[in-house]
Amino acid sequence: MSEVEEERKFQFLRDGDAEPSELDWNKGIESARKAISEAMNAKNIAFLLGAGCSSLMKDKKELGIATMAPLAESFAAKPSRHARRDSTAIRQQPALYRRRGG
Repeated sequence: MSEVEEERKFQFLRDGDAEPSELDWNKGIESARKAISEAMNAKNIAFLLGAGCSSLMKDKKELGIATMAPLAESFAAKPSRHARRDSTAIRQQPALYRRRGG
């Protein structure tokens, strides 16, 4: 294993923590996978889908629980300049890693 690979770290934010935790690339990836798997649990997805069906509009007034529409719109919105820059950097990581001898 190369020194570069041993030094690789990533950050993972979960459970409403104020700051992301820094994890070792090789050891921390499993805990990140587990957390993502838990978040994608059918029970959680069913809740989110149900939340989108909890609205009741009457005379153009929301009488029920607001839907997930505002959240969905934020995901569908054009990404900010910073988000585009960050996603480009993430896509470039494998090539940069190979260049450094990984």
